[in-house]
Amino acid sequence: MDEKHGIRKIVYIAVIALVLIALIAVAAAVIKRSGSLSLSGVKELISSVKKTASAEEFFFDSDSEAVFADIGGSFVACYSSGVQLFDKDGRQLYSDNLMLDSPAIASCDRYAV
Repeated sequence: MDEKHGIRKIVYIAVIALVLIALIAVAAAVIKRSGSLSLSGVKELISSVKKTASAEEFFFDSDSEAVFADIGGSFVACYSSGVQLFDKDGRQLYSDNLMLDSPAIASCDRYAV
């Protein structure tokens, strides 16, 4: 009976520690975002999380030499056999088959080379 009580106590302490860590992380995020810890800051943080959108899953050609870059919200993939450009919704805007020995890409804002 003492062993069960000891295990329960350890689990209870671990759960409390995890909850405290989560609360500290939220407080740190609120302070970083709004400069102070307040209820309005917490509400703002929660509302910004809800507004975050994610793209649908999409597929592109790739190989072990593939490189990727963000171009103003679009996505470009450059690999040894070609290049593909996708918009933020995953629609393919451009594709070209090329033979590249060492694919590379550099991007800045809405431009890529």
